[in-house]
Amino acid sequence: MAFLHLKLHNGLTYFIIAITLYNFFAQNGFTLRQIMEMKKVVVGMSGGIDSTLTAIKLKEDGFLVVGVTLWMLDSAKTLKAIDDARLQAQRIGIEHHVVDCRNIFTETIILPFAEAYLKGETPSPCAWCNPQVKWKLLAEFADSIGARYISSGHYVQTVEHNGHHYVTKGSDPKKDQSYYLWMLPESIIRRMVQPMGNILKEQAKQEIRDRRFDDLVPNRESMSVCFLEGMDYRHFIAQLMPERIAEVRPGEVLDESGSTIGQHSGIPFYTIGQKRGLALTVEREAYIQAIDSASNTITIGRKSDLLRTEFRVREIHLISKEEITPTTPLEVKVRGLGLNPEGYGYLSAVGDAGTVTLENPAWAISPGQPVVFYIGDRLVGGALAQ
Repeated sequence: MAFLHLKLHNGLTYFIIAITLYNFFAQNGFTLRQIMEMKKVVVGMSGGIDSTLTAIKLKEDGFLVVGVTLWMLDSAKTLKAIDDARLQAQRIGIEHHVVDCRNIFTETIILPFAEAYLKGETPSPCAWCNPQVKWKLLAEFADSIGARYISSGHYVQTVEHNGHHYVTKGSDPKKDQSYYLWMLPESIIRRMVQPMGNILKEQAKQEIRDRRFDDLVPNRESMSVCFLEGMDYRHFIAQLMPERIAEVRPGEVLDESGSTIGQHSGIPFYTIGQKRGLALTVEREAYIQAIDSASNTITIGRKSDLLRTEFRVREIHLISKEEITPTTPLEVKVRGLGLNPEGYGYLSAVGDAGTVTLENPAWAISPGQPVVFYIGDRLVGGALAQ
């Protein structure tokens, strides 16, 4: 009975406990199938170290593991990832399935990504993909086969606190991926089992070697947006929407006083904090601090002008609205890794919009950028910068 896998040295003790537990559940109206489903987990697999080790560790812990790979793109890289995941599933000895979500991914993630840049915003497609595609489809597949749990190779953990379920930071600060999960609903979080959350990346590499999957270790990890596949976002949008890019027109670059001091090549080609690609008529320190698609203008300033201690947010998502008041100290992240504000921040919310106030400034906040809130290691919610 793999679903009652107990790490006991005494075989007779194992057998007695297994029979006792089975009889207990059976006497309380559970069928054998229901008992099996209590330990069935669907694992999102990419064929790399993290998802492969996740599947291995869950199987070793007695779960009935089913691997699933999401077919998001028509590309050689994606097809190779599907083949790699299928191969690793075979090596582990688990089922593997492919879910074709190419249309959903394009409509839900890729097109809104391009539209955001066309109107001067800086989107985070991974933050949208996790709740709207990845975890949603894993949960739907799990439901279709009667699996209670879902999992992935994300370096995050989960915790129950005051009756609510939260994602928490992973133990490896260099690999923590909680920032991109801020929109996950509790209905998903309570089903998550994340064995990678409490280990370091280097430990994961050693563990995969110990299980004789050494060939996975040299594989280079992708750190960029998956569908760009190394391409600059500007070139990607030009290929995706050539007719829309053809409509893009140059516009004026303004200084802090509103005076015209140059030209830009088109709104989609710039982001907040950028300092290159502007044709200025004067020599000066110039960082983009505002993009206005309605007037087709870009405003520049000094680097220090981009520091902000207060800004508006929209589309607020909180696990527990009652927990977060205007005086609740929050750790605020505006980037997954890298330059984040020190000290605490505070959220004053009215409906799904509000104002974030920081003790210390954040640099280059861009409209559309996720602003994520923590209490300790608990991810309590997030929003999009206005």
